[in-house]
Amino acid sequence: MLLAAGFGTRLRPLTYRIPKPLIPVNGIPLIFYNLALLKKHGIRDVVINLHYLGQKIKNLLGTGKKFGFHFTYSTEKKILGTGGGIKKAEKFLKNGPFLVLNGDIITDLPLEHLMKLHRRQKPYATLVVIKSRLARHYGILYTNREREIVSILQQPKNGKKYDETFFTGVHLLDRRFFKNQKRGVKACIIRDNYIPRLQKGEQLAAFFQKGYWNDLGTKERWQKTNRLFKQSKIRLSYNNHLEEFRKILSRKKKRSH
Repeated sequence: MLLAAGFGTRLRPLTYRIPKPLIPVNGIPLIFYNLALLKKHGIRDVVINLHYLGQKIKNLLGTGKKFGFHFTYSTEKKILGTGGGIKKAEKFLKNGPFLVLNGDIITDLPLEHLMKLHRRQKPYATLVVIKSRLARHYGILYTNREREIVSILQQPKNGKKYDETFFTGVHLLDRRFFKNQKRGVKACIIRDNYIPRLQKGEQLAAFFQKGYWNDLGTKERWQKTNRLFKQSKIRLSYNNHLEEFRKILSRKKKRSH
């Protein structure tokens, strides 16, 4: 599932007319970076939630067939947040563990290793994290040596010294999630689901990311990232799929003119 419903307020005025997932990065809408990652790992069935300027996303992506996917859309009449948005899409995701990615990130990670860890530990959810001093900026998740999350945003509080990490916006969820999330209610998956489950003793696993990651949630970060990609200073393992998408989008643009 790709989370694409947000307003992108921190990216204004860029997002006054286009939704955040369609903001161009080196000439390709941001959402295609996540799609290229998924395509590299053989994931073809994707649910996309929509709210703000959602029709523009739907118009560009269509059924997904031309890009090698099958897209299903979950449209939110009122925005439901991460937890509420995933719950609304339950009927498309309930058959087993499912991957969720924030729509405003670019990440390059081995999804097969993430899935392997999740299958082995069988947690409530596996969160992709990065160990960094930036954790205090993004919000600290403490992890132990067993690759388990023991505290999120100081809840529950603990006096032991654990690794400080932050959440990347990529997670693999067990279908148990749906039992603990109310339908039709706006909810943050971290504050309203993960923290309460952690306090009740549910296991949350941590997958440590080593590859490229970037959050393009602000205008300044978007500008810097866009410049670095244009200068070919960032290389991703799925660049071939990005170029494939670039050609398809170029052909589509020519036809529309």
